[in-house]
Amino acid sequence: MKRLSCFLLLVVALLLPLFAETIAIGNGNVLNQGLPIEPIARYSYSQQLFLASEIGLSGLIDSLSFKYSETSNLFFEGIKEWKIWLGHSSRMVMGSWMPLDSLYLVYNGMLSPSYFDGGLPGNGWLHIPLQQSFYYNGNANLVLAVDENTYEYGSSSDDFICTNVSQQRAIQFQSQTTNPNPAEPPVSGFTYKTHRSNLRISLQPQYFAPAMPSPANGATGIDIDTNLSWVSISDYFTLRLGTHPDSLQIIEEHLSQCLWQPTAPFACNRTYYWQVTGNYLGQPYPSAVWSFSTYNDAISPPLNLSGFYDGQVVQLSWQIPQTGTVQYYRIYRNSQPYALCTSTTWNEANVQGGVTYFYN
Repeated sequence: MKRLSCFLLLVVALLLPLFAETIAIGNGNVLNQGLPIEPIARYSYSQQLFLASEIGLSGLIDSLSFKYSETSNLFFEGIKEWKIWLGHSSRMVMGSWMPLDSLYLVYNGMLSPSYFDGGLPGNGWLHIPLQQSFYYNGNANLVLAVDENTYEYGSSSDDFICTNVSQQRAIQFQSQTTNPNPAEPPVSGFTYKTHRSNLRISLQPQYFAPAMPSPANGATGIDIDTNLSWVSISDYFTLRLGTHPDSLQIIEEHLSQCLWQPTAPFACNRTYYWQVTGNYLGQPYPSAVWSFSTYNDAISPPLNLSGFYDGQVVQLSWQIPQTGTVQYYRIYRNSQPYALCTSTTWNEANVQGGVTYFYN
């Protein structure tokens, strides 16, 4: 059964990168925010921040879509030359421009009328296939920068649609005369925004960074004999574990499977924190720090373990714990999990005379 489970997990991990997922952020109907660009201006430059919690996956971003509404014939000719950058950030608000050297250019060229799925004029989504896919790590927040360089401009009836957010998560500049240089962004004339574009992200989950932890992040009531597992296609893994998120210790290195089986039970009624770092082609891909809490029905150890060898079998016996309800006992041989039983006696015939065995 374990072999089958591992095989199924491997199949899932190999198939995941084949299917792109669409992540939709924002469903408002706010106009006149100049995000990602301002059609009525000749030139505009903006940066927006989208949270990791809103995206929820790691993987390759291969296209971006922006919701638009336009009624004039000036729209396309006035906005068709774009540059787009993506990057990672720990910021929660946009209090200044992100340096351009911290971002990656993913699109530089002319839009095509075929990118507008609602037609021109029309209403719908502008789908932009990126010239360079961007690996999003799933942990940091995503920065989206757009520079529009067409000399022509559109009509006041043309716009991109945005959604209000509770915090300042965008910065925007527009001008009829000054074409901003993203490498040296404007020091004045820009505006902070509590709005963002209605955005769709096409992402192919790669899971180099481990994802889908088991136990699930934040799970409670977990059995003290639980294993830890995750999903990733990295080559090997480093596992860190502890009872405080800021002091995790390396437990295993160079794990070749997406599974760790502890050699001793976890403690009852305790919260554990853990993180797995995948390594793919020499590059580390750390997961988020996950947590789980074990059940709080504390149980004391079994009492008075004894054993002897009668020439054929090892016979072990012990007494029940003084506190707690026993579901089963796990027997360790030479510090490794070896067997389960529900009684207070156990016989072991798989032994050889003259060899020392340690049991607990």
